[in-house]
Amino acid sequence: MVGQRFIQLLENHPQFEIASVAASDRSQGKNYGDACTWRLGGEMPQAVRVLKVQAPTPPLDCDLVFSSLPGDIARETEGSFAEAGYPVISNSSAFRMDEDVPLLIPEVNHEHLGLLERQRQRYPSGGYIVTNPNCSTIMIALRKSSRFIRKETGYRLCLSMTSEKRFTSSIRHFSSYI
Repeated sequence: MVGQRFIQLLENHPQFEIASVAASDRSQGKNYGDACTWRLGGEMPQAVRVLKVQAPTPPLDCDLVFSSLPGDIARETEGSFAEAGYPVISNSSAFRMDEDVPLLIPEVNHEHLGLLERQRQRYPSGGYIVTNPNCSTIMIALRKSSRFIRKETGYRLCLSMTSEKRFTSSIRHFSSYI
């Protein structure tokens, strides 16, 4: 669903156009609309519906890669795109612990983009990887910066909820007072 959310968020973005979609071999060669069951509210964007699904390997007809690959295949695939010169914005866990990869929450640590300079040694082609923490960690990190919100609004509870795909019937809750 993360890939679909990327598509939904980019659909009418003034600076990005979805030029390519890529997926596993069982979807390759099909139109995205035929290969994908749209699970989000609203309709699948028409412009994406007709894109042919390609292999998740460079080259792709795009300038930037948004990746929502499962962690077990993301490291090799995202790394190959970075090596080929593509900027990769990843939601995967594959590179989260690498010292030269920004684990970015723009509202909290945008200065971590300075780590991209260190990636130039790993990817001399100019590609790089930026990733984000998992969804519940983002909320915990925002907790510290949200003390400002408490002062301004009086809100005191920070609640983060996430679901684990492996445990489809469970929802994990985290809450703490700011």
